[in-house]
Amino acid sequence: PRLFYNVANPNDVDGDQTVSPVDVLAIINVINAFGTLSNLKNHHWLPTRFYDVNGDDSVTAGDALTVVNRLNALGDVQE
Repeated sequence: PRLFYNVANPNDVDGDQTVSPVDVLAIINVINAFGTLSNLKNHHWLPTRFYDVNGDDSVTAGDALTVVNRLNALGDVQE
């Protein structure tokens, strides 16, 4: 199982059952703090968030962009 991937809703990074700008911010913050998912894993930190949005076992700006694109597609509707 992928520890940082939300199977139920990949765009819901914080697991609050909605996709919002906070999800994008969480990805940006983890990239700024750790750089890569492997660095995050090496800190023996158990995630409470699902940063790997696209399921490629990494965390990159592409994950944040995926959530931004989903937000744009949703408009005012939240998942």
